[in-house]
Amino acid sequence: MSKAEDSSNNFFVIEPIEMSSESEPEELEDLDDLNDIKHEEDNLFYIFSVLINIIQLNYLDRDKRIMDQIKS
Repeated sequence: MSKAEDSSNNFFVIEPIEMSSESEPEELEDLDDLNDIKHEEDNLFYIFSVLINIIQLNYLDRDKRIMDQIKS
């Protein structure tokens, strides 16, 4: 939207602008890009959660071995 200054009251009036049909596919491409980014974020979140679980399991296994050594 464009802004035009109203000199009588010294405030801005928002004037609507006409949308061309050429801008619509670009907006759709932007939405596709946003969806792709969202899927990438979801994938990264899943990968990091799996890595964290593996690290936790390794520490649990290590702690279990240490406790077994202490008991014997």
